[in-house]
Amino acid sequence: MTEKRTPEEAQMEKYILGEMSDAERETFEEKFIESEEFFARALIVENELVDSYANETFTGDKLVKFERNYLTTHEKRKKVENARTLQTFFERQQEEALEKAETPVIVAAQEKPSLWDSIRAFFSPQGVALQYGMAVVLLAVTIAGIWLFVDRSRLKDELAQTKTNQTTQKEEELEKQIAIAREKEQDLQKQIGQQKEQNNTLSGELDVQREQLKQLEKELNQLRQRQSNPSENIYVATLIRVRGEDVKTLKIPQTSNLIRLQIPLLVADETEFKNYEVSLNQNSAQIVGSGSQKLSNTRLILNVPSKLLVAGDYVVFVKGKKKDGSVQTLSELKIKVERE
Repeated sequence: MTEKRTPEEAQMEKYILGEMSDAERETFEEKFIESEEFFARALIVENELVDSYANETFTGDKLVKFERNYLTTHEKRKKVENARTLQTFFERQQEEALEKAETPVIVAAQEKPSLWDSIRAFFSPQGVALQYGMAVVLLAVTIAGIWLFVDRSRLKDELAQTKTNQTTQKEEELEKQIAIAREKEQDLQKQIGQQKEQNNTLSGELDVQREQLKQLEKELNQLRQRQSNPSENIYVATLIRVRGEDVKTLKIPQTSNLIRLQIPLLVADETEFKNYEVSLNQNSAQIVGSGSQKLSNTRLILNVPSKLLVAGDYVVFVKGKKKDGSVQTLSELKIKVERE
């Protein structure tokens, strides 16, 4: 194609050779479908490019782009093959027509041909050659018309298929993005659940620390009160179970104002139970109880006023309260009190 193309035709050639970006190609294809005139002109440009390639007039970069971007389907390669076949056919027909028309027919100018002479001239070799040439031209026009119709249908089908493939790819991409988003959502929900569980654990530990702080403050106040009251005399007894000793004897001076019973516990009990209670009982009746308390240096303490602890037999009960609220008796320590 030697004549200069219009800007629109240049765009059509750019599309066919695969030189457009994705955005430009999408805009071009929309116009390609909507406008019948635009479609017909694009088809003409395509046929011109196919003819030029069939005539082997493409060179350099244009040849590479045509082969790489256009000759990608069997139908397009078949179209180039048909163009070459048709060109060869036309060339042969032209050569045969010229050979048959080499001998001219001279008719006298003064004689008017009769009807018979006209019929005979029509069927003369020259007339047959003319008829043959006209038939060839008519056949070529018919083939070209059919070719244009088939190409138009093919191109529309290819364009529709391209649109379908693009839509399918977008759907698959969106489905992948949705799957990734859902997975992230599940991970975040899991992290939130773990964070809540951790917060609950920290809250429980904070409560334990607060209780321990209260107990320590209480002991500190009691110590300060004793220091401010020198007349107070405390008797301290540590209740440790000794093998072979069922009853522990406590000899408490009469001058003692307060008896402090200390009960050591295993360290393992501290992790199993939330808090503890210690009570002093006589004849199945509670004399005094410590109330809820935490371990202090792996021991429990029960303070008993001296006036309540007369000579006799007693039982010290140690109970642990678990995290689920249940209560378990940990030990029963029998003591015998003697007052001196």
